[in-house]
Amino acid sequence: SEVPVKFFIHKLGDVSRHWHRSLELLLVLEGEVELVVDYDSWHLQTDDLILINANSMHALRSKDAVLLAVQIKGERLFLNPEAPGNTYFSCNSQAFENPAGYREVKAMLAKMVKHGTGRTPFSDYQNMAFAYELFAVLLEHFAAPQSEILAINTRKLDRLKQVIAYINENYRDNLTLNQVAESIGLSAPYFSTLFEKSMGINFHAYYTNIRLDHACEDLIETTDSIDDIARRNGYSEAHSFIRAFKKYVGETPAAFRKRQHQNGSGLMHDKKINYLALEPSNYLNKLASYLPSEPVQRGRRPKNIRQIICPSVDTSAAGQPFGGSLRKFIGVGSAKELLYGEVQAMLTDLQQEIGFEYIKFHGLFSDEMMVCSRQDGVLRFSFVLLDKIFDFLLKIGLKPLVQLSFMPACLAEDPDKRIFCDRFITSGPADIREWNQLVEETVRHLISRYGSREVHQWLFSIWNEPDISAEMFALGDEDKFRQLYLNSWRCLKSIDPALVVGSPSCLPIDDSTREWMRSFLIWTKDHHCRPDFLNIHYYANDFTGDHSDLTGSAALTRASVLHKDPDHFAEFIGSVHDLRHTLRLTDLPIYLTEWNLTVSHRNPINDTCFISVYLIRNMMLHEHELDSFGYWSLTDLIGESQLPDSVFHGGMGMYTCNGLRKPAFYAYQFAARLGGEVLIKGENHVVTRDRAKIQILSWNYEHYSDLFAEGELFDLTTANRYTPFAGAQNVHFQLPLINLPADKIEVTEFFLNRRQGSILDRWQEMGGLLPL
Repeated sequence: SEVPVKFFIHKLGDVSRHWHRSLELLLVLEGEVELVVDYDSWHLQTDDLILINANSMHALRSKDAVLLAVQIKGERLFLNPEAPGNTYFSCNSQAFENPAGYREVKAMLAKMVKHGTGRTPFSDYQNMAFAYELFAVLLEHFAAPQSEILAINTRKLDRLKQVIAYINENYRDNLTLNQVAESIGLSAPYFSTLFEKSMGINFHAYYTNIRLDHACEDLIETTDSIDDIARRNGYSEAHSFIRAFKKYVGETPAAFRKRQHQNGSGLMHDKKINYLALEPSNYLNKLASYLPSEPVQRGRRPKNIRQIICPSVDTSAAGQPFGGSLRKFIGVGSAKELLYGEVQAMLTDLQQEIGFEYIKFHGLFSDEMMVCSRQDGVLRFSFVLLDKIFDFLLKIGLKPLVQLSFMPACLAEDPDKRIFCDRFITSGPADIREWNQLVEETVRHLISRYGSREVHQWLFSIWNEPDISAEMFALGDEDKFRQLYLNSWRCLKSIDPALVVGSPSCLPIDDSTREWMRSFLIWTKDHHCRPDFLNIHYYANDFTGDHSDLTGSAALTRASVLHKDPDHFAEFIGSVHDLRHTLRLTDLPIYLTEWNLTVSHRNPINDTCFISVYLIRNMMLHEHELDSFGYWSLTDLIGESQLPDSVFHGGMGMYTCNGLRKPAFYAYQFAARLGGEVLIKGENHVVTRDRAKIQILSWNYEHYSDLFAEGELFDLTTANRYTPFAGAQNVHFQLPLINLPADKIEVTEFFLNRRQGSILDRWQEMGGLLPL
């Protein structure tokens, strides 16, 4: 974008003195900040606003404040080319009374945040208009003559720029104050005084901070020795480096590195993805309060109508097979939940209305299933609860994906390695032979009870997401998992070679997890334990990026970040196909057994109509590229996190906790109504045939805003969850059909929108009382 206004949200620590050519507006969203501008110091609190003029030296210090920073290239907004050098601003809510002016600036920023992240064809024009409007507000309320602003002397500023550039280029060379002073032609005493007065910190402390900042990066991002890192950052020997580092950071370099890796920082693969922190952030909620109040529109249609004229469809033409993958899989959180009467009622309803083939769930061996215990030093096995589950599933026409997870406490190497409210144990076994015994006893019992012919139709897999963080499901040692897989695979195949054993459930959504899967599959080929199918998961969360400073509330923000590209799912599928092709495994089916927009159980749009059109669009466009689209999960009644009192809390399910159908349910119901032959498929529609019947499914997809993708709720509230879709338009389809199979046609229409099929919108029409 060419708009000369840029927005950033910063979670602060300390920011040393710096300057830039742009004007900078700072709004404190949360916490407190110590700010030094030129020679003045200010203590800013939540909701304080200050404008820093171009080329003003400034530094910030805070423990955990969150700031909205708005950089404005003023020279591109002045209509008079001479104005930039002569106009300054005096905008500081800590120093000057101007409540009307501050309120107007904040309202303007709120409008820009709300409308500036849209995807309409005219977004840039609208944003440019907002930029001029913001600048007009600043000029009206806060413009001041240059003589009233204390600015750094230009010559001193140029010298400081030289000094900082010199230090940044040569910090590894164990610089002295004399060397730096000489580089700009000043005496050491004069330079020392000038530097401390201008920068607010003496030269030695500033230089130490620069070196140790670089050392921290090296400790996180490399595996180099402490000695090497010390020398690379200007320390002649490690002892002085360790002393300085401990004084600066509060712990030794080795302790710092260990803690950072344990917290998920750095490049270590098994610390990369951790989605235990789930909720979106709401730092900008205070700013949203400055928006002009508008009535909440419940279920009303947008005014704009987009025309889509499709090519004619010959309904007598030959079609292509369609839809075999769409009802292959459904998921339930855990085996224990399959014993709940409410969950069984939902599954019964699902099978009657849609009819899935397989079901995937976790925790077959978890302690609540009481499968394995140790009595008097001897392992004892009980399959009473397992039988109840499998009996019920077969009764309603579902075949299980039998996932061998998680670890019973009596077998676990580390019984304290647990996750979720369910307290699943994700440790490896203390003795692999006992694990083998558990697997063999269980599978032999299943074959004895249900028969080989039946069990041959089932699917088996070993563990869940061993490719992500050890804080989640990974065992923490690659060889341990491979031995677990190899022993389990051999055990299953030795019982019956016809058993269908797939890969572990994998989440190959970034470079490290894709590399894990590639390496694992090569290893299985080398060790003659190749899986019979690929078992993958997908969520649109963006887990990539620099995790080194993400702790506390910032970690919640990162876990909520979504991919901005509406076609990221297509890229994901392409990467899996590329991997399968490269490894010459193209004969293996690709089962997507967990799929949702987000891993979050608290994302407000999970309850909206958006989820249904997100699912429909991606299933229709890619149904021929995957062998299943397993929605995760059946219901919001899932034990991964504590359940809120509110029914509409942003859960991941097709059903609410109390069994109400959500829009995701109807997405799969619509898919189930399509025929087995596809005649045409477009970006917004698909036409299928079932004997003499023609089915047309059309959808109107609007992607969420970039702001929402960044994890910010802004003006989204419980009562109004559609604010991330500001560019929504109605669509009018024209789809000519020729060679219809009869002269008279009976037309039946089904609709899924905010007025029809959205239980959330119906509840809000009733007043939206909390809790439901």
